Amino acid sequence: MVYVQELLICILIYLNGMEGAAPFRRESKQFGLFNILKFDNVECSERMGVCFTTGECENRNGKINGHCASGFGVCCVFSVTDCGSTVSQNVTYIRNPGFPSALRSTQTCSYTINKASPKICQLRLDFERLATAEPTDGVCGKSVGRELQGLEAFVEKNLNGQHMYVEFGDGNSITWSISVGSDGNVNRFWNIKTSQISCESSFRAPTGCTQYFTEKSGVISSYNRAGERMPAGSSYQNCVRRANGFCSIEYRSRFFTLGSIVTSQTGVCAMGSVSIPNAVGTSISNFCEKKFNALAAQTQNGVIRSDSIPFQLGVTTKNSPLTDFEGFELNYNQSPC
Repeated sequence: MVYVQELLICILIYLNGMEGAAPFRRESKQFGLFNILKFDNVECSERMGVCFTTGECENRNGKINGHCASGFGVCCVFSVTDCGSTVSQNVTYIRNPGFPSALRSTQTCSYTINKASPKICQLRLDFERLATAEPTDGVCGKSVGRELQGLEAFVEKNLNGQHMYVEFGDGNSITWSISVGSDGNVNRFWNIKTSQISCESSFRAPTGCTQYFTEKSGVISSYNRAGERMPAGSSYQNCVRRANGFCSIEYRSRFFTLGSIVTSQTGVCAMGSVSIPNAVGTSISNFCEKKFNALAAQTQNGVIRSDSIPFQLGVTTKNSPLTDFEGFELNYNQSPC
């Protein structure tokens, strides 16, 4: 939610070149030498935090991290580390107890995220850091589990740099839980940025999309790719926002291991696969094993193109131990009409 602040400025002077500037404007109404300056509470461009006045940041228990709005505001960082915390401020970081030190004790931490405004529709979680114990053959053990509105988790081991969208639905809050097991030899960390997405925002993901990519090109990777084990029992969609004037999308493999067969496999993927609707050159939409190719039994990776709109790439794994499911990294690139 965007709040607008008003500052009384004695003489408005030129200030430029300051880091993290937020847009501001003067009101036409003047009081002698005094002007009223307004600026939006947006994220700082070059620093962590949201642009507020110093007083508003302090009243919200935020931490000042530099300046914004040409020096008239401060970048305000909001974070919680206590288990059981409630988050109501947009752009708040959820961190493990004792952060930045590791957590080793056995406990369950639950966090409740309340809508900052009735106009909010989604919650985006950016995993700046999430490191726990490895799952065994993809099956979550005693390390980290998650429950969002009753949905089972597929968050394990290492999600650094990945993200997830969750719908608020008809409710006004979302509960996020982490259960830490008894293995005291494992260092657990989490630092998760929570962003509330307006119903009218261009960054709102289409319904049913767990990850949402808004650039014309980029990389889509499986959850826990850094841990080299895909989580079992996964079923979700990666969605790419279609750029104006672009009508198709191509995928190329950077890494692809969904099974033990050394060639490509299509259609028959009993333990798990990625799915690309209406892939060009084949009637099959599911792809697995150690080569990424639209054709089966290939020894080389290929390029898979889809003209199906919206652009989606699905992921499914069976809820049982997975062998040789190390995950995938796919480059995607949209093509002009």
